[in-house]
Amino acid sequence: MTELVRVVSLVVLFAIPVVLVYRSFLVYKNQLALVRDLDVARMQGRQWRDETRALLKGLGKAIDRQFLTWKLTEAEREIGLLLLKGLSLKEIAAVRVTSERTIRAQTRSIYAKAGLRRPCSPVGVLPGGSARTDRTRQLSVRRPSGLGARSFRPAPEP
Repeated sequence: MTELVRVVSLVVLFAIPVVLVYRSFLVYKNQLALVRDLDVARMQGRQWRDETRALLKGLGKAIDRQFLTWKLTEAEREIGLLLLKGLSLKEIAAVRVTSERTIRAQTRSIYAKAGLRRPCSPVGVLPGGSARTDRTRQLSVRRPSGLGARSFRPAPEP
């Protein structure tokens, strides 16, 4: 019996290091896969960043060309860019440290030079934009009778 216990003890003593080495190998293999995945993700990130920079550079050039076509002053160009970024007239006035009235006048001048009769998003008149006609603009704001302007919500498309 003691001989059997000694044999089992020796087998267990030799099996534990083998199991530990095998587990270490699995961890190492998993680590290599993670490093490979991280390298791929980094390369894709760099590629995406480079493509995005190129697209933004092209968009910036298109906006500059359009602003030059409209013959905007430097102040009007800056205001136009801030409008495209989504700032309100009040926010633009704060950024430029001027009155909202001045910004409003310069905005009207931008719209006039762009050939727009009323304020709307200037994006529609940039190259590749889709300026809507007055008729489509009227159709988009028409509401069913009997409902207030605030309570109207278009039905979601199926």
